[in-house]
Amino acid sequence: MPAHTVAQQQLLRVVQKPVVRGDRPRASGVPGRAEDVRLFYGVDWTGSWVCLHQGHSLPDLALSGLRFFSPGAGKGQLVNDNVSSHDWGDAC
Repeated sequence: MPAHTVAQQQLLRVVQKPVVRGDRPRASGVPGRAEDVRLFYGVDWTGSWVCLHQGHSLPDLALSGLRFFSPGAGKGQLVNDNVSSHDWGDAC
């Protein structure tokens, strides 16, 4: 099995492990609060971003050709190997 790229490793960590604040999970994998994840081009949730909705996956970012589309630094760049930060949200 081929090794995952850095972006794929980051995405796998995001999808497989919920972010925890205190003792309350912010992402449970079920519909409700904090069910979607935004992948940002910049550090500290800056720059352009794309949304990964609850229940969806991107198994191969390199093949997907997905690009950052929202306004900000990195708009139009490939998501593959360019995810610098992420956050969980109610909807995006």
